[in-house]
Amino acid sequence: MMENLLQGIPGVAVYIDDILVTGATEEEHLRALEEVLKRLARSGLRAKKAKCKFVARAQPVDYLGNVIDSAGLHPMREMVQAVEEAPTPTNLTELKSYIGLLTYYGKFLPNLATLLAPMYELLKRDVSWQWEAEQEAAFQDSKKLLVSSQLLAQSCLCLDCWESTSLLLRKRQPGFEDGHCIWPCLSIH
Repeated sequence: MMENLLQGIPGVAVYIDDILVTGATEEEHLRALEEVLKRLARSGLRAKKAKCKFVARAQPVDYLGNVIDSAGLHPMREMVQAVEEAPTPTNLTELKSYIGLLTYYGKFLPNLATLLAPMYELLKRDVSWQWEAEQEAAFQDSKKLLVSSQLLAQSCLCLDCWESTSLLLRKRQPGFEDGHCIWPCLSIH
């Protein structure tokens, strides 16, 4: 419902009841914010001030497991910590859980599928559980990969669109000469 209501507003991303409003400039941002609030009001919906997070350009926004700021897209520290502290899987359920946690950031981690291949072998139907040195090496290397990827997408990023559960960002486009494309200002929960 919320996605349909706010569809077509540039710089607005919606996931269930989370709304992220951005703009390349303060003016664009304020226009988008005004349109979001108008549409919510016309539909009889309200944003509770206590649940809204208004921030300035320099302040980061936590959004669906990511931190978005003027430098780019970063994994939330809690997510990195969860990967860092994950114990070695002892069964399929634990392995699937770990792989799911790590693959949330998969599109930002180079060669992740190749790195995880020894662990994926254990997920095959006719393979019995046998955690060996090859799986342990892949497990430890995969932990290091996310920890070393503190900046998932670099530099000036502009909100492009929201698709399913993935925030799609594109590299800086011509016309954003000031080097600050992201203007995160509103997150409504």
